[in-house]
Amino acid sequence: MSDATVIALVVYGVLGLLAWLSIYRSAPEGAAWRYAIWTPITTAAFLGVVRVMWGVLPLAIVWLVIGVTLINALLVRFCARCGAVRMRRGWGGTSRCRRCDGQEFVSLWIALKTGRDVESPTPESSAVSRPPIRRVMLDGTLSSSMTIFYKYVFLPIWSGGFGYGTFLLFEHPETVTFNRVRGGAPHGIEWLFLGAWVLGTGLLSLFALRLRSVRVSGDILYLGSFAREVEVHRRQVLRAELVPWLMPAVVRLMYITPEGLERTVWFMPRFRWLSGQIDDNLVSNLNALAPRPPTPAA
Repeated sequence: MSDATVIALVVYGVLGLLAWLSIYRSAPEGAAWRYAIWTPITTAAFLGVVRVMWGVLPLAIVWLVIGVTLINALLVRFCARCGAVRMRRGWGGTSRCRRCDGQEFVSLWIALKTGRDVESPTPESSAVSRPPIRRVMLDGTLSSSMTIFYKYVFLPIWSGGFGYGTFLLFEHPETVTFNRVRGGAPHGIEWLFLGAWVLGTGLLSLFALRLRSVRVSGDILYLGSFAREVEVHRRQVLRAELVPWLMPAVVRLMYITPEGLERTVWFMPRFRWLSGQIDDNLVSNLNALAPRPPTPAA
């Protein structure tokens, strides 16, 4: 490893640490603006490291990094009360802010437009000002019509296309146009593409295997997969939560089989195009289906 590579990695690591401390460990006020400032800086630093290590900066890598950065910017959420960052809304069965226990989150764009310095509320004030959750009767189809596409179509298209490109990098690299240069792929990049193909295919396969269509009729949830449908009574539902980092949103539903075994399925709820927004009350309404233990008498 050359001295220039070591220096680039150290600079990138220092910038990443400063960004993490500024965004996630500083006061929540103004976190959206700090995120918007630090994100392009760290992204440019990462591309600089790639340039120093490889000697070239492939256009494909630039677009890939920019795409990942934009996806993260779409997924990041900020507490509507205190402004704290929360990238993993729904992780661990909760969607509350760790700082103020708030339940409402806004996107980066809204936080930048409406962000202002606020004082973190006390637990007492949070309990008083927290809006009640609206409960509605679940009925009909809950899953999106795009479920079939993501379960049966997207995986073979992505895996086949990416896998074919990886195969060409190994067997016929002179035919691959890289960074607008035919046969200009850097030596060793085929292994990076192979790792990305294996990882992506594995994650997409896991996603497709767990994805189900869901509809509700009375007290019964019907979980469908191809021609097979499983009936789940509301008493069998354990909990529901959003799967983090995914867009469009995916809900993780856990239930108990008649044999007493715990099972988990994923489903993609109906969402609005472009924004990807789902019903804010869907997860809470699914959790309301689960029976609660009786409260002991005082």
